[in-house]
Amino acid sequence: MKGLLLKDAYIILKQCRSYVYIFIIANAIGLAFSQQGMFYSIYSCLIVSLLPTTLLSYDERDKWDVYAQSLPFSKARLVSSKYLIGLLGCIASLFIIVLLKSIFQHSSLSVYFSLALTGSLVLMAPAIVLPFMFRFGVEKGRVLYTVLVVAVCAAGGFVSSALSDSAIVAKISGNTLIMLIPVISLLLYAASWLISIKLYKSKEI
Repeated sequence: MKGLLLKDAYIILKQCRSYVYIFIIANAIGLAFSQQGMFYSIYSCLIVSLLPTTLLSYDERDKWDVYAQSLPFSKARLVSSKYLIGLLGCIASLFIIVLLKSIFQHSSLSVYFSLALTGSLVLMAPAIVLPFMFRFGVEKGRVLYTVLVVAVCAAGGFVSSALSDSAIVAKISGNTLIMLIPVISLLLYAASWLISIKLYKSKEI
């Protein structure tokens, strides 16, 4: 597993530098504004969480899945490496965004609450699209990828706008169901992980 993660890390450093630039620019814009800037923070987090889809496209282009069959890697580990990259990327990007907002904006509780909820929504994007890509390939999953990017950004913008009202935050904070959203998102991500492993094992390479 360590070797697979290192392989993906090298690809990110060599081929995905644009993601780093997008993350920096989006968060710079987000810091320049208050509530309006939340969209850019959410977008940057979403881009990072969907890194596995870009890694899959490079793997498919270079026939990595075929070459990997000659190596001591199970299909479960090949799938797991992508899910770990997505999960760790999402957590790291959220941590950086919260840190930046704490230092430069001294953001209110509603901002952090909004980030926690939208961060949970962001995890749903790769959870939905990755099983399709592992089963049908990257090209057929691109349409779904585009739709999900738009949908998650729109949902995140709606949530951050709604949570700009401190009264709403106080009301929602007491709602146990809302507070369970991060847990539900992680469970859905785990379920997607298992589904992708099963689909990829049944795929002819």
